[in-house]
Amino acid sequence: MMPATLPVSSESTSTRGTGRPGPSSTSGSASPERGRPTSIRASTWVGSSLQFLQAASEQGRPFALLFTPNAPRLPATPATEDRSLYSNLPAYRPPSFNEADVSDKPFWLRFHLPLTPFEVWQVDRDRRNQLRCVASLDRAVESLVLDLERRGLLDSTVVLYLSDNSVFWGEHRLVNKAKVYEEAVRIPFAVRFPPLATVPRVETGLVAIIDIAPTMYDLAGIPIPSDVSGRSLVPLLTSSGPWREDLMLEGWTGPSFSAVRTGTRVYVENRVDLPELYDLTADPYQLRNQVFNRSYATEIAALQTRLRALRGE
Repeated sequence: MMPATLPVSSESTSTRGTGRPGPSSTSGSASPERGRPTSIRASTWVGSSLQFLQAASEQGRPFALLFTPNAPRLPATPATEDRSLYSNLPAYRPPSFNEADVSDKPFWLRFHLPLTPFEVWQVDRDRRNQLRCVASLDRAVESLVLDLERRGLLDSTVVLYLSDNSVFWGEHRLVNKAKVYEEAVRIPFAVRFPPLATVPRVETGLVAIIDIAPTMYDLAGIPIPSDVSGRSLVPLLTSSGPWREDLMLEGWTGPSFSAVRTGTRVYVENRVDLPELYDLTADPYQLRNQVFNRSYATEIAALQTRLRALRGE
């Protein structure tokens, strides 16, 4: 299972060894410089990452690389060769876009006015430019994967591909992040490690960023510290054991909230505001707050109890 990916610090902005990944290991992180166009960040920093992979492979020891470009974070400035991509891309208009009736929502959302035509134009523009930046990011990630393959390291290296958060493109009248609705809390999360997951599949189990650290400890054969949050993904990757049935969601930017997300429900307690319950099977776009629907009363009581337990109360 060599080279194994070990936990490292992500604070460095170069590919010099950083953090405390453990004995006989090499670590590094490639992060973009602030203020540079996001697509250029991805293409520029991939060069440093490739240099790191060369040095790490020559040492023949376990290594970890964090490749963390800001693309497609706003302001999204595409690479020159990508500026004409998606010019005819259809507008994104899910049922929750610029939600017309928010009378069942918490008061903080009721105070959000509908997006103006100019704000809708901005959303469409930003979406196109973000997708254009993703094209550059795709090329950068491809070059890293192909380099691992060329060095004969790909199938023995754990590759994780994810985002730290998602954003709103006008759903529920919102255009940022850090809110409880699905568009912001769900992220891409892909894992490639053939020794444990030999056949590609879509996993429906609930996972979170907090699961990365215990997974890396587990794969590296290091005992998972008791104070580490999350769970190792190894049982999920190997389909060898039970998995969690819910996750706690929390937010402190703007109106604070805590929530419990199951496979089919999300129950939210907003600070000094109305609670929320969404049936994600019947209402995947979260248009109908069911918290005062008596037919859900038993479920709400159970979710309230579970949320208190998750908060340690």
